[in-house]
Amino acid sequence: MYNMNQPNYQQPDNYSTNKRPTNGLGIASMILGILGLLLSFAFGIGGILAVVGLILAIVAMAKGARDGMTITGLILSIVSIVLSIIFFFVMVLSVNTYLNRAKKASSSVDLHNWSVSRVNEEIQRQL
Repeated sequence: MYNMNQPNYQQPDNYSTNKRPTNGLGIASMILGILGLLLSFAFGIGGILAVVGLILAIVAMAKGARDGMTITGLILSIVSIVLSIIFFFVMVLSVNTYLNRAKKASSSVDLHNWSVSRVNEEIQRQL
């Protein structure tokens, strides 16, 4: 039976009306900024993600969403783009240095082979 001494518990009327609307563009820009930062050393993949994150952050800010996630996405996207550009130039310089050293090494090997063959020809003539 029902006990009259127990208090009557009820859910408040405004239980779910206090939630703020979520900012999907801000969340997406922050996620893409994080992924861009993590992948900024992956041959341009991070830079592409960061550019998309930057665009989403700018669109979200233009719509009036200036919350923490949007600003974080904007900053992370900018940092990711800068790191991707720096890594791209370091990679190009490294490949260029490697190719120059390989070219010098192959020319020195050719010179060595040429000099060995000349010595062998001289030995053959003297015999």
